[in-house]
Amino acid sequence: MYATDPLTQAPVGTEKATWLTQSHAHMAPGEGWLSPNEVERCRAFRFSKRREDWKLGRWTAKLNVARRLGLTEDVSSLSAIDISNDEDGKPHVLVAGDPSACALSISHRAGRAMCTVVDSGVRNGCDLELCEPHGETFAADYFNAEELALAHARPGADRDAAIALLWAAKESAVKAVGTGFRIPTGSITALPEDITVRGDWRPLNVAVDYADLHEALHGWWRIDSAWVMTWVSDRRSAPPAAALAY
Repeated sequence: MYATDPLTQAPVGTEKATWLTQSHAHMAPGEGWLSPNEVERCRAFRFSKRREDWKLGRWTAKLNVARRLGLTEDVSSLSAIDISNDEDGKPHVLVAGDPSACALSISHRAGRAMCTVVDSGVRNGCDLELCEPHGETFAADYFNAEELALAHARPGADRDAAIALLWAAKESAVKAVGTGFRIPTGSITALPEDITVRGDWRPLNVAVDYADLHEALHGWWRIDSAWVMTWVSDRRSAPPAAALAY
C-alpha cells in the first residue's frame, strides 16, 4: 500500500492524480474547442479514424486540465488550453500561452480515451486497454517469466484481464520514463496487487531495468467492466481521483 503520514494518515508523496475517461459520444462537435496549434495538427491527419481518436484524447485531456485548475468548460476556455508534444512524444500543457502547473498522460483505445493529470514535474503515464482474448503467443512474446506465471495462474476471463492489465502497466511505464517501446518489454516487470479485484483502484509497482536505466515506478490499476486502466509515476501517491465537474 502507499505510505502514509503517521500523524495525519495522509498519503506521502505528490498530490493525487485526477483521471477521466470519455467516449466519442461525449465530445463536442467541430474544432472550436481546439487551440490554433491543435487545429493545424488535427487537419494534418490523413485518416479520419486517427484524427477522431486524436481529437478524443485532446478533448478528454482538456476537460481534466480544466477541472483540475478550476476553469470553465465552455468552448473559449477549452480553446485556450493548448496540448502539444515534445520531441519524445510527451504531452505538455499551455493555458492562455503560459506553462501550466500540470503534467498529463493520454491514452485511447477502441473509441474511448483516458487522461491523468498530476502536478508539473511528476513523470507519469497512463494506459487504457480492453479485457479481451489474445493469441496464445502474445503473453510469451511480451511478458517475462514472472509476469507469465501471474497471467497463467488465472483462468478464462480473469486471464484475459490479467494480460490486459500487465500490458497496460508496461505502456504506462514507458510513457513515464519517456522511452516508448524502444526498450524490450521483458525488461519491464509489472507487479499488480489483488489482480482479481474489480472496481476500486489497487496498488501497482513497475520495475524498469535495461542497460543504464533502472526505475522503480509506483501507481494504481482498476478494472471497470471490460476496461482496465493503469497509472504510474516516479513517486508514491494516493489513488487517482475522478476529475469532477465544478
